[in-house]
Amino acid sequence: MPWVEGVEQDRPPAGLDSSIVEESWNPSPGEEPPQTARSVSAGILDIMDETWTAMLWAILPTLVVSVVFFFILRNVIRMDRTERKAYARIEAEERAKRGLPPVARTGEGPAA
Repeated sequence: MPWVEGVEQDRPPAGLDSSIVEESWNPSPGEEPPQTARSVSAGILDIMDETWTAMLWAILPTLVVSVVFFFILRNVIRMDRTERKAYARIEAEERAKRGLPPVARTGEGPAA
């Protein structure tokens, strides 16, 4: 029988190196084709993708908690700074009402 494209035969056509032609394979229902070097390397890349995905999912909760913690601490520090400024302003107004001199800021007064 002459070589016909699309029809599997036991031997390669004349002029082709038989080492590059894979053995014929007749699949059973549900059977997957044998793995070639390309499909094995693609499988390794799939495993690597799964590994990186798993690592990212594993570290994601830590990153989210860290970001939330950062913003909470930043807001606490900002609120404290604002409260201290407001308290210093109120205290300065009270001292001025009583005729007392303003309080020297830290580092501005004489050494004790």
